[in-house]
Amino acid sequence: MQSVSLFPQLLSYGFFATFILRASLGLFFIRFAYLKFSGNRENEIAFFDKLGLRPGNFFFWVVAIAKLIIGIGLLLGFYTQGVALLGFVLMVVAVFIKRRRPELLPENTASFFVLLAIVLGVLIFLGPGSFAFDLPV
Repeated sequence: MQSVSLFPQLLSYGFFATFILRASLGLFFIRFAYLKFSGNRENEIAFFDKLGLRPGNFFFWVVAIAKLIIGIGLLLGFYTQGVALLGFVLMVVAVFIKRRRPELLPENTASFFVLLAIVLGVLIFLGPGSFAFDLPV
């Protein structure tokens, strides 16, 4: 039977594609956490206060630590589906915030958050891929 794929020999490396998605998303989230920790904390805390989430300091730390845990978990492939689900929820919330109050998230577009949510959703179903701590047995 004739293959429809343009490069059928590359299909045997699909297991590595999941790793590339997972690791690159992990680096994104580690960068997000780094920017939260190294940025102007007063502005970040004020962000949560403007959303009505008080105390803003508490929510700042919860979100910053969650982003760091998501990033490390994705990068290492540790509890991949769990951290991908947590990241998916964060990105869906970010999309809603961007749609309702776009001035609060000026640095990224809603499309960016949607794309991250889609890739995180895919990782929930695909699992960790190669080079992960939680490889299926």
